Amino acid sequence: MEGIKKFNKYYLLEQQEETGIGALWRGANIADGKIQEYFLLNLVNEKLAGNDDFVDQFLNQSMTTSKLEHPNILRQVTNAPENGQLASVYEFHEGFSLEKVLERCNSDGFPLSIDHALLVTSKMLSALAYAKTKHMTHGFINPSVVFVTHEGEIKLTSFQFNTALRALPGLVADLEPTYGPYVPTNMDYTAEDRDQLDIFGCGSILFEMLTGERFNQNGAGDVAARIKNATTASEGENIPAAIANILISALDSGAGSAYTDIQKMAKDMDDLLYSGEYSPTTFNLAFFMHSAFRIEMEELGEKMNSERERNFSGEVKAAAPAASAVATTPKAEPAAVQQPRAPQGVPAPAAPTPKSKAPLFIGLGVAAAAIAVVAVLFLQPAAEPEKDTNKDLAAQIQQEGQDAAEERLRELQEETERLNNLMAEQQAQARREAEEAKAKELEDDLKRMEDQLQQAKMRQEQQELMAKLDQQRKELEARQQRLAKLEEDRKRREANEARRKAEADKTRKNQGSNTIAKVDKPRANDTKVNQPKEQSKPASSSPTPTEPATTNQTVSNVAANNDATPASDITPPRMGELIPLDDPDLNKPTPLTNVETLKVPKKAIRNDVVKRGATIVFLMKVLVNETGSVDQVNVMRSPIKAGQNDYGMIDDAIKTARNMRFSTPTKLGVPVKTEMYIGINFRAN
Repeated sequence: MEGIKKFNKYYLLEQQEETGIGALWRGANIADGKIQEYFLLNLVNEKLAGNDDFVDQFLNQSMTTSKLEHPNILRQVTNAPENGQLASVYEFHEGFSLEKVLERCNSDGFPLSIDHALLVTSKMLSALAYAKTKHMTHGFINPSVVFVTHEGEIKLTSFQFNTALRALPGLVADLEPTYGPYVPTNMDYTAEDRDQLDIFGCGSILFEMLTGERFNQNGAGDVAARIKNATTASEGENIPAAIANILISALDSGAGSAYTDIQKMAKDMDDLLYSGEYSPTTFNLAFFMHSAFRIEMEELGEKMNSERERNFSGEVKAAAPAASAVATTPKAEPAAVQQPRAPQGVPAPAAPTPKSKAPLFIGLGVAAAAIAVVAVLFLQPAAEPEKDTNKDLAAQIQQEGQDAAEERLRELQEETERLNNLMAEQQAQARREAEEAKAKELEDDLKRMEDQLQQAKMRQEQQELMAKLDQQRKELEARQQRLAKLEEDRKRREANEARRKAEADKTRKNQGSNTIAKVDKPRANDTKVNQPKEQSKPASSSPTPTEPATTNQTVSNVAANNDATPASDITPPRMGELIPLDDPDLNKPTPLTNVETLKVPKKAIRNDVVKRGATIVFLMKVLVNETGSVDQVNVMRSPIKAGQNDYGMIDDAIKTARNMRFSTPTKLGVPVKTEMYIGINFRAN
C-alpha cells in the first residue's frame, strides 16, 4: 500500500486550500495505526521556504508569537522546517480562510451581510489590539490569514510572516499581485509602520466584505467620496454613515480622523456594535458558513469519521523511510534552526524552546548512535578471534559498556518522559486558558445580546408610547374642533336670540305708539258723539258718575284690542301653550337641578346585565310646564336589552327625571310648555 505523505512527524491527510503564501493541509499524529490528534499545517511556498534568511527570521519570530493566547488567534503549536520546506503547525479547527469565503460569496452571489462583516472585523481588531498589549504587531493582514471556523469563530494566523518578509523586498514583490489591495499606496509589507499596515488591512477587508469589491486606491479619486458612494452587496444601499466613518479613518491617512493606533479602531468598532443598531453573533455567522459550505462540511465530517476508524499501519510504514531520511539529512531541523543563530553565540543544545519535542528526538538519536558506536567498539574485539587474548576481560568491558549505555538510555527516556509530561501540562494549561477566554467571550456576547434585546424592547415600548401619544393628540384635536364648533353654534344661537329679542322689543314699542295714537283720537270723537246724549239729559254743571268709568272702559278695551292685533306678524302665544323645542322664538329651559350619576344595582352587575366599570345612559323625553316643573316623562331609549331585567333602573330614571326643575320656558315673554330630551346616567361600580 502506498504510504501517505509525511512532513516532520505529522502525516498530511488532505490539502484544504491554497493561497499565495502556501497551502493549508489537514494533518494528524498517528500512533499504532490510529489517529491521535488532528492539526492544521500551513506549508509555506517553496520560494519563501527555500530562502535561508527568510527561514531564520521566520523561526526566530515564531518563538515570540507562539506565546500569544487569545480567542481570536489560532494557537500555534510549532514551526517545522524539513528538506527545504517550512510549515506552521496550528491546533485543528474545521473551517476555511476568509479568502476562500469571499471567493464563495462572489461565485455563488451570496454576499456577507453587514452584521457578518462587522463581526469578522471586530474579532480581527480584538486580536490585534491584544497583540499590541504584548508589544507585537501583525503587519501582514489579508484575507488568507483570517481563519473562519464552521462555528462562526474568527482566528488570526501568520503573525511571524511580516518580520521575515521585511528583510526580503524581492520576495514581497512576488506577493504584490495577490495582496496589493491590502496595503496603503506607496507601501508594502517591508514598511516600518506595521500599525498602519494592520489598520489599512482591516479597513480594506471590511470594505471588501461589505461591497464585494476590493478597495483600489489607484484612480479612485477622493477616498471619502469613494466610500460614501459605495453600495453594500447584501442590501444594495449606501454604506451606513457610522461604518463609513470608520472606513474613512482606516483607509484615508490624510483624513483628520485617520487612525494611528489599532486599539482606537477596535474601540470605535466595539462602540458601534454596542450601540444596538446591529446585532452580529457567532451563531448567525455559523449559520451562514453552513449554508455556503454545506457540501464541504458534510464531506469533511464523513472523511474524519472514516479516518478515526481506519488503521493506517501499512501506510505509516510506507511513509517511514521519508522520516528516517529526514533524520539523517544534513538539513535536519537542528542544523536549519541553529545555523543562523551561531554567530550570536547561542549554544546549539540550548536553542530549542521547551514546547518543542524535536531536540529530545534528536538527543535520543545521538544517544542511540553513541550506544551503537560503543557497542561496535566493544563488540569488535570479540569478533576477531586472533586478537582475543583475554575473553573474560573483553566480556567484562563489553558488559560495562552495555550497562553504561543502558543506564544512559534510561536516563534519556526518563528525561524525555518528564519533558513530555511538562509539555502536555503546558498544552493543557494553554487549552484551559483558551477555553476560559472563549467562555468569557461567549459570556460577553450573551451580555451584549441581552443589552441589545433590552434596548430593542425599550425602543419598541417608546414607539408604542409615541403612537399612543399621537393618537391621544389627534383625539384631543378632534375634541377641540368639536368644542369650537359647539361654541360657534352657541354664539350663533345667542346672536339669533338677541336679534329676536331686539326685534320683539322694537315691535312692542311700535305697538305701544300705535295704541296711544288710537286712544287719543277716539276721545275727541267720543266727546262729539256723546254731546247729544248729554244735551238730552237734564242740564247739569257736572258729569254723571258713570261717565268717567265709561270713558276709561272704552280706552281699556281699545288698548286690549290693539294688543290682541299687533301691527307685526308675530303673535304672542297663550300662557301654558305647548311650543316645539325648535321654535326660533322659544327661550329654551335649562336644568336647575344638579343630577348626579346613579348607581347600577349590584344584582345587575352580578348577572352580567351591566359590565363592572361601565356607564349606561337612559334617554328620557320630559314635558316642562310653564313653571319649570316636569309634567310628563317618557323613556325614549334604554341600554337594557329587550327581555332582560332592568332591576328597577327604568323606574329610578323616570323618578329622577320627574323631580328635576328647569328654568321657565318662554316665547315672546309669555310662559309656555315645551318637550326636551335629557340623559340619566348609571355607573356600575
